[in-house]
Amino acid sequence: MGADGRLLRNVLLKALLLFMLFNIAYYVVQPLPLLDHLTLYNGVFPGRERFAWSEYPDQSFSVSLARLDAQFASHRLAGIPKTTDEYRVLFLGDSSIWGLEVAADGTLPACLDRLKLSMPDGRTIRAYNLAYPAPNALRDTLILRHALTYQPDLMVWPITLRSLSQREFALSDIVLAQSDEAMQIARAAGIPLSLPAANWIDRTFWAQRSTLGTWLQHQLQGFAWRATGIDTAPHEFAAPPQFDLSPETGYDMTDVAYPMLVTGVAMAGNAPMLLINEPIYLSSGKNSDLRYNADYPRAAYDQYRAELASLATQQHWRYLDLWDAVPPSQFIRTALHYTPEAACSIARLIGERIRAAAQ
Repeated sequence: MGADGRLLRNVLLKALLLFMLFNIAYYVVQPLPLLDHLTLYNGVFPGRERFAWSEYPDQSFSVSLARLDAQFASHRLAGIPKTTDEYRVLFLGDSSIWGLEVAADGTLPACLDRLKLSMPDGRTIRAYNLAYPAPNALRDTLILRHALTYQPDLMVWPITLRSLSQREFALSDIVLAQSDEAMQIARAAGIPLSLPAANWIDRTFWAQRSTLGTWLQHQLQGFAWRATGIDTAPHEFAAPPQFDLSPETGYDMTDVAYPMLVTGVAMAGNAPMLLINEPIYLSSGKNSDLRYNADYPRAAYDQYRAELASLATQQHWRYLDLWDAVPPSQFIRTALHYTPEAACSIARLIGERIRAAAQ
């Protein structure tokens, strides 16, 4: 072997050795939990109005963060100390609450916050958006568990029938990233949950490089967030939900996990909970006598509403059924998403219920 060959060999061996030593050090230190709490938001940049998520990362100033500590660290909730004149309301929920295709100031929690309603004791209602796209009651319960640190006076939990689908619990990136916590919650609810088992490779830099890259990208996007306030791809609303429907009426009601609701509400502890059945799109097109919309057959959804109302009565929950509170003309894209105007109308109803419950 010539001198050039030996030099190349030595460089490659040293590079391999350094890479192995770096991964060993990374494996021992495990910096991700520390990085979760290191953020430029609420300092260099304003805190985010809602959790970081993006359907089109290349078109918006946001990425989807799966680690909850990192989400909370970047949220404005973490940067606003609670004062004695604040009645703090934290919203859980899916993309209808998060505000799919809607700017951060056009969501239901943002509308309620702008109303600046006062409680009977003089405190002002301040609302915070902790929703995340896709209906998933297990993921919402995980978020609730972390949210209790921030001294809520009320948790508002909008759900829909799909929120209780056991089959979808393990499909959330947040559930997968907090798998140990998710398994604990599922066991407490008596719900079987199968998640991929972690191994030592998952703790290496090589396995976590994508998560690290997403964290870094999220921090750098703070410059654009500060300049524009845009955290989702701006474009025209998508087409209205499907008007004519399939005649199919099947729905697996054995998949509906009401125990997750019981566990979630119990986990709120001393923080009161207002459970809400979300508005859905009500089609009047073909086969609308069999289905309310593309998601729900009439018989299945009616059964769900009756069972949920009965459970709320048995458990003495605060419960508000808003299933038909939004006119069909105000829905966009799917059977769950509605316009900012509709969000503000719903916010007024919720605000009235919050104030009435305290009197």
